[in-house]
Amino acid sequence: LEGAAPLFSKQVKGYRFFPHLHKGEGFAAMIFRKPDDHPAKPLRPEKRSVFQKAELPLDSYNIPQGRACFQYKDTLFGLSSRNKEFIDYLQKHLRIRQVGGEWGTLKGKNFIPSHHLAMSYEVNSNEPAMSVSMDDALNYLARRNAPTHPQKGWQQVAYNGLSLGWIKSMGNRSNNSYPKEWAIRMAIPQEIPTPFWV
Repeated sequence: LEGAAPLFSKQVKGYRFFPHLHKGEGFAAMIFRKPDDHPAKPLRPEKRSVFQKAELPLDSYNIPQGRACFQYKDTLFGLSSRNKEFIDYLQKHLRIRQVGGEWGTLKGKNFIPSHHLAMSYEVNSNEPAMSVSMDDALNYLARRNAPTHPQKGWQQVAYNGLSLGWIKSMGNRSNNSYPKEWAIRMAIPQEIPTPFWV
C-alpha cells in the first residue's frame, strides 16, 4: 500500500497509516491468524432476540424513516430497521456490548433521556430547544447552574442552535443533566471570544 508503513512478524501482517502521510487521524490495519492446531470456539446456542420493538416515550420527538426504537432490559436504543435481522443473528451467537445509539433508560414509569439523544442529528424534536446565552451555556457545561424553564419535564438546552444536553425542569428550578465526567473543571475566563460560527 502506497505510503503505508508495513508491520510484519511471524503471526501478524499489517500496515500503519500515519496522519502526516495520509488523510485522517491515523489508524492501523492488521490480520491475525490462529495456529492450525488451535481449536475453533463453538458458537453459542441460539436464543431469541433480546431487542424488542418499543416506543420512544417523548411525544415531541420524531424518529426518522428507516430507524426504529428497540428495548434491551431497561435501555432504549435506536437501530436501523434494515439491520435488525442481522443484529439478531449476531446476538444469538455473540455477546454484544453496544449496538445503535442509546436514547435513554426506563425507571419504573419514568423515562430518562440520554445525552446521546440530545446530541443526535437523527432524532428531531417538534419543539424548539431552550436557547441560552453564552454565560448560561458555560455554567450549564460546568454543571454549576441549570437554566429554568416554565414547563415541567425534560427540556433540551441549546446555544446558538447547537444542542448542549438536557435539564429536568420542576417549574421554578431545574436539575442539570449534563454528564459529570464531561463537565468543565477549569476556571472560566471573564472575557471569552465569540465562536467563529456565531
